Amino acid sequence: MNKADDVIQEFKNEMDKYDGENYPPGMQGAIIGTLEKACGGKDNRKLVLKLLTGHTSSKDLHPAQWYALYKLVLPYKPEGGKWGSGNPELEYLCNCLLSKTVDQSGQTKFEFPEFEELKDVAIGFNQPLAVDDFEDKEIPF
Repeated sequence: MNKADDVIQEFKNEMDKYDGENYPPGMQGAIIGTLEKACGGKDNRKLVLKLLTGHTSSKDLHPAQWYALYKLVLPYKPEGGKWGSGNPELEYLCNCLLSKTVDQSGQTKFEFPEFEELKDVAIGFNQPLAVDDFEDKEIPF
């Protein structure tokens, strides 16, 4: 298993621990907002939610999923401050989950040339470029 799979399994474990009691009331907006910030935006948050819950919309989440999200995000708001996460690894965990969404079986894998090969192309096959090479050139747009 990789880290993303570990996160998904731990999320399921937290859902199993749900005993019918809710997390602190009024936290759904804080959970989603904090998760969205850690994911780097709304679209990424929806991808993470899809992996964890099978849903892209928070409107479709059931109480055990909200509970597990609360335990993952651990939203908090210091007095006079802004909402943040009490989980110092939240952004890292979101990145692990997002990496899983782009690394699917059957996906085309790209091979990139070694740095030295790129350097040779960049300098015109070992012909150094100088600033003078670009002076008095018209830009076609």
